[in-house]
Amino acid sequence: MEIKTSELEEILLNKTNKEYIEEINKLNEISFSDYYKNEINSNGISQNEIFYKCGISDSYGYKILSGEKHTSNKDLIIMLCVAGNLDLEKTQRCLKLYGMSPLYIKIKREALIMKCINNHNYNLYYINQLLENEGYEILGNR
Repeated sequence: MEIKTSELEEILLNKTNKEYIEEINKLNEISFSDYYKNEINSNGISQNEIFYKCGISDSYGYKILSGEKHTSNKDLIIMLCVAGNLDLEKTQRCLKLYGMSPLYIKIKREALIMKCINNHNYNLYYINQLLENEGYEILGNR
């Protein structure tokens, strides 16, 4: 469960310097896998349902989420986030935790994806139709 910044500040400001540093270090240690799984569990969506929506096999999806396999395909991580109904802030955090650059508003294709996510449109078919209509590659086609 994600803690609001104000709540985090209140918790951390009441700690000693040593405790404060330890808490900050713990927060920065979360892995993509742990963060992502926590978020989709909060949204009540199963991993199998997400893999189906993304058009990937369960075995490959589990390997990506467990860290057994690594992908350089940014679209795949975006698709996992969209299929998991992660909002824009959480999608950006997932990309960073996975070691990828966040979506960038000045790249039109990414701006279109950001707009959909920001409007809570988590339909991959709709997003791909929008991208295709605007002359961009669809998600997962890279």
